[in-house]
Amino acid sequence: MLSHGGFLNGVMERLRPLVGRLEYWKEVYTIDALFVGGEDIFKTDLHYPSQLHVLVEHENGQVLEEEMWKLIFWRSPLKVLICYDWYENEKTTEKRRTWLSDKLAA
Repeated sequence: MLSHGGFLNGVMERLRPLVGRLEYWKEVYTIDALFVGGEDIFKTDLHYPSQLHVLVEHENGQVLEEEMWKLIFWRSPLKVLICYDWYENEKTTEKRRTWLSDKLAA
C-alpha cells in the first residue's frame, strides 16, 4: 500500500499528468504518505514543496482517532484515511460487529 511502487505511488503516477509536478513521499513526520508538488521553496528536488496536495493515513489497528487527529492537524485540500473493518467471519462479538459504525459515528 505505502511502498514506492505500491498502490498509492501508482495513484500518484496516474494523477501527475493532471496536476503537473507531483511527488510521492512516505513517512514524513508522523504522516504515512503525502503527494507534494508546486515550487521549491528553499532547495531543488522538491525538498521543501510549496503544496501538499494529499495527506494519507493508513491504519491497520484500532486507534483511528489518532490518525484522524494527524489529518486534522495538517493543511491539505484532500485528506485520506485508509482503515479496515473485521472480516465477516471474525465478527464474533457485538463489539466487533459494530466496530466500524461506532468509529465512523465517533
